[in-house]
Amino acid sequence: LEFYYTSIKSKRVVIISDNDSTITRDEFYNNSSLEITSRNTIKNMAIQSFSVYDIIIIDTMAYIKSFRYEIYCACKAQRQKHLILHVSTDIEKCIVMNSNKDSTRYSETTIRSIVDRFEYPNLNDRWDFPLLSVDIY
Repeated sequence: LEFYYTSIKSKRVVIISDNDSTITRDEFYNNSSLEITSRNTIKNMAIQSFSVYDIIIIDTMAYIKSFRYEIYCACKAQRQKHLILHVSTDIEKCIVMNSNKDSTRYSETTIRSIVDRFEYPNLNDRWDFPLLSVDIY
């Protein structure tokens, strides 16, 4: 997405991600205070980017609907459009794909915990619309 919009469409693009953290993914998703702090940081970075960038990609697991709602409200307040991209696969496929990763791997326990807490996007909720779903088989 970044390459397409910067190279072909000449848009100013920024990616805001929780992957830039120095803590491990397991520490992050198993510590609610770290998770809350990170979500607030990501939201604030997005708000600060509205006036500078044409496209802001928030590359994080927005598995809690309240976080998606906060992003929706921030976009609406700044008169910005938004889109939810939901990438989905079954848990066993997720575990296999994760095992093929390098140091950015999650423990299986963390994956199962995230799946248990996941609040699926709902087209009836205005903050989850528009919604683009991609299934990985």
